[in-house]
Amino acid sequence: MKRADSKAGIKLVSFKDTNPDNIEYIVTADEKIRVFGGLSTKDGKIVHEPFYIFKDIDVKNICETEECFVDYAKLTGVRSYCELAGEMRMNCLEWFGSDSALVNKIDDCTKIKDVYGRNDCLIRLAKAEKSIEPCQANEFDKQTYECMGEVAAIDNNASLCKDYVNSKSLPGTKLQHAYCIMGYVRVTSDNKACQLIDHRDDVVLGAMVENCDRLKFI
Repeated sequence: MKRADSKAGIKLVSFKDTNPDNIEYIVTADEKIRVFGGLSTKDGKIVHEPFYIFKDIDVKNICETEECFVDYAKLTGVRSYCELAGEMRMNCLEWFGSDSALVNKIDDCTKIKDVYGRNDCLIRLAKAEKSIEPCQANEFDKQTYECMGEVAAIDNNASLCKDYVNSKSLPGTKLQHAYCIMGYVRVTSDNKACQLIDHRDDVVLGAMVENCDRLKFI
């Protein structure tokens, strides 16, 4: 295995976490990446399934069947991959606990061709259902995470942004979190929440903090 790892440029594989469905590893090669190894039960025993490391992590270049997209979504815990699963999409979404009635409402919003109208429909639905699931149907991060901020505003709790942004299993970025805070402040005018934006050593995020604070003048 060491010889095989060396040829692949892998320097270290370390255990990170586990749950009933998979084991998470950190693989160090040119950079550190998260890898999930599937677990299954066979003859009453827990079996560790093989896992693969791809240089190109675009799932569209990995999967050729609908079942593959479903398995990939379950393995990574990233719900958005269900959207690539074709006729198995609803089966995949239900595995994540999605309500079919809500999914149908989200689909109605996504049929709106105007990007602003579609975003507005998804935000209104998210707030009405008090759910961030409609937010995730947005095409761009800015709309997705600002929508989550508006849902957090329902509870007047800006700290929910961190949970919402990280809800896709993979840790969210500082920029995504900043978008969420901006959406929250726009609704609540609670400018103190602007200080939750981590802008250290980042000019773009620093400018966002300034813009966030100015929202009280709107």
